[in-house]
Amino acid sequence: VPRYHSPFLDRVAHAPYSPGGCSALAGVICRELHRCAAPARKAYCLDCDNTLWGGAVGELGVHGVVLSEPYLDVQRRFVARQRRGALLCLVSRNHAEDVRRVLRERSGEMVLQEEHVVAVRASYGIVKSEAVLELASTLCLDPSSFVFVDDSPAECHDVSERAGPKGVGVVHVPRAPEAIGAYLDAC
Repeated sequence: VPRYHSPFLDRVAHAPYSPGGCSALAGVICRELHRCAAPARKAYCLDCDNTLWGGAVGELGVHGVVLSEPYLDVQRRFVARQRRGALLCLVSRNHAEDVRRVLRERSGEMVLQEEHVVAVRASYGIVKSEAVLELASTLCLDPSSFVFVDDSPAECHDVSERAGPKGVGVVHVPRAPEAIGAYLDAC
């Protein structure tokens, strides 16, 4: 917030914060209250294309996907969660072998490594909501401990409608890679 203080409001109403400052403060308070009240999340189901790397591996190939700094920052955030005990799963509309090849053949360029991932569910015909619920069953975890992260509004809607009632959290990241990090911070 460029100006959090409002001298005018402070003088006439003894309310020192600007409307933007009030909004920012309310957002911080709401996020903290939600964090305290929400169920603990133990597993993250991450989309790959345009979430962990730029472009679609099925179209661009293993060496064609983009591993620019915004995508590496996203990977860094989830690897940090993995190091604190979270489970990372990949759920993708790609051939599973293509996803694994990116992890193996581009490992020198990536933060996220194959050993950080506990499960991969990938195929062109995958229904991501079913994959998330199947992962919960396979890993013997309640669906409410899962968060699904994707850039596709349709995929997020599907998971929200089908797995959301079972408690799966959904994070719809922005399409612009440089906006993903700030958005994840706000979540």
